[in-house]
Amino acid sequence: MSGEKQVKHVAVVGGGLVGSLNACFFAKRKYKVDLYEMRDDIRTMKVVKGRSINLALSCRGREALKHVGLEEEVLKTAIPMHARMIHDLDGTCHPIPYGKSDQFINSVDRRLLNEVLLTAAERNPLVTCHFNHKLLKCDFNTGELTFLTKEGKEVRNKVDLIVGNDGAFSAIRRQMMKDTLLDYNQEYIPHGYMELTIPPTSSNDFAMGVNYLHIWPRNEFMMIALPNLDKSYTLTLFMPFENFNQVKTEDDVMDFFQRMFPDSIPLIGEVFEDCIVLNDMLDKHNDDLELALKAYTEHRNPDAKAIVDLAMYNYVEKIDNMLHWIFPNSWVPLYTMVSFSRERYHLCIAKRKQQDKTFEPDNRHRDFFARKDSVITGQSSPVISELNDSCLVVMVIVQLTIRYYAL
Repeated sequence: MSGEKQVKHVAVVGGGLVGSLNACFFAKRKYKVDLYEMRDDIRTMKVVKGRSINLALSCRGREALKHVGLEEEVLKTAIPMHARMIHDLDGTCHPIPYGKSDQFINSVDRRLLNEVLLTAAERNPLVTCHFNHKLLKCDFNTGELTFLTKEGKEVRNKVDLIVGNDGAFSAIRRQMMKDTLLDYNQEYIPHGYMELTIPPTSSNDFAMGVNYLHIWPRNEFMMIALPNLDKSYTLTLFMPFENFNQVKTEDDVMDFFQRMFPDSIPLIGEVFEDCIVLNDMLDKHNDDLELALKAYTEHRNPDAKAIVDLAMYNYVEKIDNMLHWIFPNSWVPLYTMVSFSRERYHLCIAKRKQQDKTFEPDNRHRDFFARKDSVITGQSSPVISELNDSCLVVMVIVQLTIRYYAL
């Protein structure tokens, strides 16, 4: 019938976490979806190549899963983490709650989550999954795509919308750089990471407290551990490549861990929101792809840039919780804004900067927290002379707190 609404056809390139979730969102909108993945179907693989850092699922990710009816299914296999457990250099541990009693994050197995999302997408008859399909080229004007199969055959498709969810080395991005005036900049941070494992105990139990995100903070590097359903822990060591390069032999490894993580030796043996925003823009513009994509870009770009800053913030020792305890109504930790709300990322950073002005009334100096080392070593800080009398008590508490948590 002429008045019948035409079904939109979408190609999602990349069958990872975001790609499979996007397929669920588009299918919910009654779009026809072709989901393309370069690798094998991970549900049929015994071992998935590549690293598999566990996910800490918070408010934003749960909200996205709720939109497609998968929140409860995913949480059945998640392990709540109500606080960070800080492991000091001398082996002592102390918990730091994330916030209020009902604020916690969840440890989720990355592969299991991907499998749940793929299965949910395939349950919808509007979605077709194509594995072992490598993108060769695409035309953003005509919507044509060409893929190479595992058997060496070229296959083509033509769609209304091409969505690139194919990761850091995106073939979609490379094609955009060829066809448009797209500026692209890639900057590597000096840190890498390595995965380790803490197996269950001989009595098949967790080797550490289970409902915590375990953290070993060591100034310029750190190690974290998230619990798994099989009662093991996935450890991730984040460290500058320069330090990694100094650890070359087994003796080097043992010496390094004895110095930096002695209590771990006996044991060793929030992108989903993009899908919600795009879905909201399609709602707002009545499925007009051109208007929705333009609005999505304008709305999401400041937050994409802010995420980079937030990622680096993980390397800075935080005393937000102490200030929140002192001023519960006026000081909200940055982590709380990011993990337990859907406040836009760049606004979270802006609010944090506004809070920092408590310590920098005239804004002539850098962030107080960036100069914590001078406080730890007892050197005088130019900030103190600028504080009014009402802030002096807070400063004393802050300095004592920093000294207490200094490693």
